[in-house]
Amino acid sequence: MSPIYVRPEREQAEHDRLIRFLQQSKYKDYDVVANPGDEQNGSVRIAATTHYPDLVLNSDRKPVGIVEIETAASVNNLEAMFKWVPFSRARVPFYLYVPVQGYDVALRLAEAHQVKPAEIWTYRPAAESFDLVRMYVDESILARAAAPERATKSAKKAAKPAKAAKASKAARPAKAAKAPAAKSATTRSAGRAAARTAAGKTAKKTTAKKPTKAAGAAAGRSSTRKATGRSAVATTARRRTAAKTAAKATRSTKKGSSARTRR
Repeated sequence: MSPIYVRPEREQAEHDRLIRFLQQSKYKDYDVVANPGDEQNGSVRIAATTHYPDLVLNSDRKPVGIVEIETAASVNNLEAMFKWVPFSRARVPFYLYVPVQGYDVALRLAEAHQVKPAEIWTYRPAAESFDLVRMYVDESILARAAAPERATKSAKKAAKPAKAAKASKAARPAKAAKAPAAKSATTRSAGRAAARTAAGKTAKKTTAKKPTKAAGAAAGRSSTRKATGRSAVATTARRRTAAKTAAKATRSTKKGSSARTRR
């Protein structure tokens, strides 16, 4: 709440609702400290005086913006003198929010007191939110404010390759440690290939030996058959010889009996 102007309860409620809306939506990327009502949660020091604007925008624990919200009745000469002037002299951008109907008055007051806001926005309640329109912007102020942020980002980007290089150097021993594992894997694969080759040779030898055994068996059978044939021939010859001998003996017996008969 402004120490210069005490707002009616209805205006103060709308004022605080806009503070919460900006904190949760428009400036959600910042570390925002809000001072609704009589609260003094965040401050900025300008010259030798400590001020408590409606919103203090912080980034990396440093103020980067000041937001002041005015209602219809608080857009006046005293507010411009005691709040807008010091806020515009701060080292960070000053953002001013006024109702739609108070924009022309706010612009005249800013020119009269040489207030240099970075932006002037108008607002209008719309259901549960607000319609915001940027009516004025000073690009030079925003450019000066963005320069340190760009330098910080570039420094961070420049620091990232160094970190990546350190990480790669730290990762090299891991690659060296992986080399023995690769060698062992190669040795294993070579051993497996040798085992397969030996198995193939053994199979070939076994296959080559099998026909030899079969040939031996066939030769044995043929020799057996030959021996059987020879024995059969010998047996037949013996039988024939025995038959001839028996025939001769019969003949001689008959001759002897006939000779005896003649006598």
